[in-house]
Amino acid sequence: MSYPKFLSLFFILLLVACSEDELDIEKPETIFPYKKHTVILYAMADNDLYLYAEKNIQDIENQWKDSFDGNFVVVLDTPDYIRDKRPSVFKIEATENIKILPHLTDFQSSDKEVMKKILTDIKLQFPSDKYTLILWSHGTGWLPQKFDLEQDFSVPSKSFGKDKGHEMSIFDLSEVLPDNGFDTIIFDACFMASVEVLYELRKKSKYFIASSAEILQTGFPYQSLTSMFFDDSKTPIHWATYFYDFYNNKKGMYRSATISVTENCFFDELAQAVKNFQIFEKQSVDFIKEQKIQRFDRSKNPIFYDFYDYLEKLDERNTIQLQNIRKILEKLILYKAHTPKFAKQLEINAHSGLTTYVFLKEPSLVLSSYYKKYAWYMNL
Repeated sequence: MSYPKFLSLFFILLLVACSEDELDIEKPETIFPYKKHTVILYAMADNDLYLYAEKNIQDIENQWKDSFDGNFVVVLDTPDYIRDKRPSVFKIEATENIKILPHLTDFQSSDKEVMKKILTDIKLQFPSDKYTLILWSHGTGWLPQKFDLEQDFSVPSKSFGKDKGHEMSIFDLSEVLPDNGFDTIIFDACFMASVEVLYELRKKSKYFIASSAEILQTGFPYQSLTSMFFDDSKTPIHWATYFYDFYNNKKGMYRSATISVTENCFFDELAQAVKNFQIFEKQSVDFIKEQKIQRFDRSKNPIFYDFYDYLEKLDERNTIQLQNIRKILEKLILYKAHTPKFAKQLEINAHSGLTTYVFLKEPSLVLSSYYKKYAWYMNL
């Protein structure tokens, strides 16, 4: 049986632009041959998602060919009872995986210093033209750690960055990930196409692949994506298109997916265009309901609304300013797709590729104060 997965930015991967001395990093004994593309799967699976992580890794192993011009490196944090069955960090090989960082046996994957060292070591050992980072775990977009969305878990989903109850914030992730450290960052997690999250991380990669809604716990279809990652004719748009097609061809509740690809150099232009739009004006609950603004979470009190649908409802006159925002979105969002519904419950009639939070006249003080820490709010 398949389940959705809440991936929030709390999962967070860390690679810092610090010196080796600052990170207490020794030069690795083994440096692998130079390859065109290295993919890093950072799986925080020391939680109820472990079996799904194991299935994803098996799919990668089954599709791997040593002739690929690249590396697929897995960082896997597992429950204690399963820890001895696989190494913590390993390179996928056709015959037998190669253990990396053998000294690393028991670690907390959500600890930013641990992540920092692991990712730095990997980049030292695997020189490449480009790197793709896949963030895999539990999470809830821009929301504070341990915030409960009160979702309907009849279709459970996977969030980002839960490790034995420990979580990492988006701010920590932004602090430790180096600017321009990755070509593409893929969020195999729910609600990560939040404008607040992606704007915070906009300098970390050229492209993001993320979902406005949940992602089923089965995650990305690595059984086919593995070869696509190392095919020069395939781009992040092809990867996201395959993800959408994979789920759109399912039946029932499993025909559930939203996905978008962003070109991150346009986020600052978007912020500038939105600056005078009163996007943070407090709205009444009645306004939200009457305008039928598209939502993407299934919680009692919605958090994630479609970005452009909200702006369009604020400005029904379709002013020049709104038209300009639409033109910028056409450059920023390289690809977007959605199924008609999510989990047979949530109808999707509008999907711009990004979500946003809507301030209410009776706000949650916890959410409002936390939200105001984001660069998206402060810069606007």
